[in-house]
Amino acid sequence: MTSGNALEIVTEHEGSRSVVRLRGELDLSTENDVRREISAVLRSQNPQILLLDLSELAFTDSTGLGTMVWAHKQMTERGHQLWLAGPNPLVLRLLRITGLDKQLQLVTGDVTQGGAAEGPAARPAPVPEAASPPAARPAPVPEAASPPAAARPASPQAAPGTSP
Repeated sequence: MTSGNALEIVTEHEGSRSVVRLRGELDLSTENDVRREISAVLRSQNPQILLLDLSELAFTDSTGLGTMVWAHKQMTERGHQLWLAGPNPLVLRLLRITGLDKQLQLVTGDVTQGGAAEGPAARPAPVPEAASPPAARPAPVPEAASPPAAARPASPQAAPGTSP
């Protein structure tokens, strides 16, 4: 399936796994093509694993990330898995900045030869942290200091067992 010149979508089925390869740009102008293709795969194949091959995805934006989250939801509602394979450094950086690298399963290795996604019990291999720069951590916000006990207003009630 092809959408103009911006994105080419190629789908293959391998047993209980379907592979959707994206080549080009996944953005607002192509997201509906990807959603339609994934919906068709789910209806016709109902794969246990849907592997989105991102190795030739040159660009994506927040719309593309939303499409990946949507695909993940479609799969988890069926009790199945979505794996993202081979994201380039730019796509991987977006996944990390948004925290989606912790929510979605990333797969390393050559997916055309099986890679880390081979077999029904296989778990995706972690993507090395060195692939992107560490995220900057915000400075801690100091807590407001409470006034010393002497500066606090006295309680209108007397302590138990004492008279006013």
